[in-house]
Amino acid sequence: MLSGLSVSATHATNAEQVKSSFVYSTYAQTKYPLVFNHGMAGFNRVGTDTLGLDYWYQILPDLARNGGNVWATRVSPFNSTEVRGEQLAQQ
Repeated sequence: MLSGLSVSATHATNAEQVKSSFVYSTYAQTKYPLVFNHGMAGFNRVGTDTLGLDYWYQILPDLARNGGNVWATRVSPFNSTEVRGEQLAQQ
């Protein structure tokens, strides 16, 4: 069951900016970017585009549609706090 999970640092990638093709309003516009980082055993998306589960559900796209500068980071889901912190700092 856990064979697909890895604790290596190779699962850490660059942060991804969430963008929207159109902006409804400036309701969520902020002075500084909003950075979202998942917790232990976290993920950004599981499954496919048509059938899947987003960790942040619709929060990130909704903030982007309303003018927010939103970023989603990725770090190893199973690693020490020190390693995950270093991965986050590199992004």
